[in-house]
Amino acid sequence: GAAEYDEGVAKDKVIRTSPAAGDQVSKNSTVTYYLSLGKEGTEVPSVVGKSLSEAISTLNGAGFEVDMNNLQYVSSDQPKDTVISQLPTGGSKEDKSTVVTLTLSSGPQKKTFYVSVNSNGGGTVSASASSVEEGGQVTITITPYDGFVVASASGVDGVSPSGGTYTIRPTEDTTIYVDFQQSQPNNPEPNTPGNGNDPGTDP
Repeated sequence: GAAEYDEGVAKDKVIRTSPAAGDQVSKNSTVTYYLSLGKEGTEVPSVVGKSLSEAISTLNGAGFEVDMNNLQYVSSDQPKDTVISQLPTGGSKEDKSTVVTLTLSSGPQKKTFYVSVNSNGGGTVSASASSVEEGGQVTITITPYDGFVVASASGVDGVSPSGGTYTIRPTEDTTIYVDFQQSQPNNPEPNTPGNGNDPGTDP
């Protein structure tokens, strides 16, 4: 017959027979055995979607323990420490000595952005890193050669003609391009006639 739960009979042992033991039956009669599934157990609460602290409280309240030494973490869009899965699964029936293993979210995986630098010559451009995780910073150093100044720069704001060090926080892959040009010499103004510096000529 169909197996049955029984609190007092171990799993796969015979609970009862039909006809019952001791009954008088005719020869060649069929005797049906009913095996035990063991204790029916207690339903394990589903804690998927709960925070770790909420999951522990819920499972402890139902009589189960959480395996705190074997917490699993995976990247997920769920907030950090949210339960992603559990074993045994919610709704299964287990003995209260069963320890529940939880898989938790480590939070959304951060994006990586790449930083490159370039120029037309006339100076140097360097970055403290060629890549950075979302939210990170990169330091850009711009140094014109002697006789050159920064004419323009893209990918970084507020660059002085004399260059300098600047910090950026990329939100996408970024290329820094600097256009250097030769600086204009400060030539003195030429003398003009009639400015009183030329010697006069008598008529």
